[in-house]
Amino acid sequence: MKLAAFQSKFIWLVFVVLSATPFCRGSDALIEQALEPHPIVSLVQWQMQSGDLSIEQVFLNSDKNWQTQTLNNEWWDIENVKWFRREVVVPKSFKGRDVILEVRVEGGGVVYKDGVELFRANTNAGRGVLVRNARGGEKFTLAVRGKSYSYNGRFFQADMIAFPPGFADFIEAVQGLESLAPGNGLRLTDFKRRIKAADDAAQPAFDDSAWERVKIQDHWEGEFQHAWYRGEFTTPEQIDGFPVAGDKLHLFLKANDEGAVWIDGRFVQKISPDGAEVVVSYRPQPGDPFFLAVKVQNNHGHGALSEARLMTESEVLLKEKYAQLTQKMHRLDLYFQRHPSPKAEWLSEATTMISTLLHGDAGVEEKIDRLISRLSAFELQLAEEAPFLVPPYLQSVEDDGITIMWETVYPSTGRVEYGMNALDKTIIDEPSPATIHKVTLVGLQKNADYRYRVITQKIASPTFTFSTKKETDKFRFLVLGDNRSYPKVFE
Repeated sequence: MKLAAFQSKFIWLVFVVLSATPFCRGSDALIEQALEPHPIVSLVQWQMQSGDLSIEQVFLNSDKNWQTQTLNNEWWDIENVKWFRREVVVPKSFKGRDVILEVRVEGGGVVYKDGVELFRANTNAGRGVLVRNARGGEKFTLAVRGKSYSYNGRFFQADMIAFPPGFADFIEAVQGLESLAPGNGLRLTDFKRRIKAADDAAQPAFDDSAWERVKIQDHWEGEFQHAWYRGEFTTPEQIDGFPVAGDKLHLFLKANDEGAVWIDGRFVQKISPDGAEVVVSYRPQPGDPFFLAVKVQNNHGHGALSEARLMTESEVLLKEKYAQLTQKMHRLDLYFQRHPSPKAEWLSEATTMISTLLHGDAGVEEKIDRLISRLSAFELQLAEEAPFLVPPYLQSVEDDGITIMWETVYPSTGRVEYGMNALDKTIIDEPSPATIHKVTLVGLQKNADYRYRVITQKIASPTFTFSTKKETDKFRFLVLGDNRSYPKVFE
């Protein structure tokens, strides 16, 4: 395939980091966590073609109409599709590890491996298993179909990471948790709308016979203008399988940019830019009618009533439990991602725990409750080796002091070791376990260079350096825009 020739012209940007580096300090065995805890290859160079193609065309042995492009190039046409492809070879140094591909695409993307869909990706997440227990030297052809939606498209991350064996089974078990996700309620879609209508429109008896009929999310242009939305609805018998009768009925609203809501002619509350949650009825009965009026204020761009969903109290509470579960599972996932050498038995225990409970006979809510309980107990064990989520960084440089901050995956306590030539001083300034840490060093020498490292429980950072303020009138500074969710694109 001609892709091979394309591949040979470019050098991969490779960050290969030794895994755990144990060393001793007194009787305590520490594990050093490098900035990249696991070997990683960043796939920077791709072939790109604009416009939609069939899978057969993408994987055809032809380079016609394909252009060379690096990651992080935006495209702005709404509903526009771009295809990216390239060949990859698993490095020999990945032997014995589970190789995971992580991809992120602003807008949305679908990732293919040798012509078969592997996973879907968005701005925040996207990963799949390339190979378990790699031999090293395996070859694949990857393709990514990126699509812009309401804003822009941007393919900005593609990393091949070698995790410890067993991690592939773990992430597939975690993906199975989606089967426990509650629904999203009943969407109210049909309204009547009038821009700049009088506030009498809040009342059910108001005559809206001449108003236009619109769907939810249908937007209008006109900054600093308002529009009224009106609709009559009937209480359903059930929502997402939850009976409505006698269960508190919630309504979730979002508007561009803000607004207010009336139910049956009664003002309920304002809608902030973050949305609003209101109660339609405390004891609803199927078939009960209700009248909804929403005033939407547009302050910039376009205006719209962008969301209106009904949901029972039972489903609201279940969603809150599920959100708690996903937060805990996210922390567990980060633990194994950031720990340079997680214990194999802990990885296996986590995978077995998730899979066993998911495939049990209990109901959805009971499964969620059990998983939350088991994870809470497991976290206490994992906190003994809580890895860095954010490695140490410097703040507030003074003539004779500096502040060092870091974040850990689980609550822990830590210490800073520092010195000018050797790490011969230690400061512990954390009264209780936390995930965000801050230690201030004082009494330092002016205009001096220091070395330091941070130790949290059994995990140690590499040794870094800092300097107190220099005695000079000259200085350098850097201005860098918001790096969003993947700062490596700026390296």
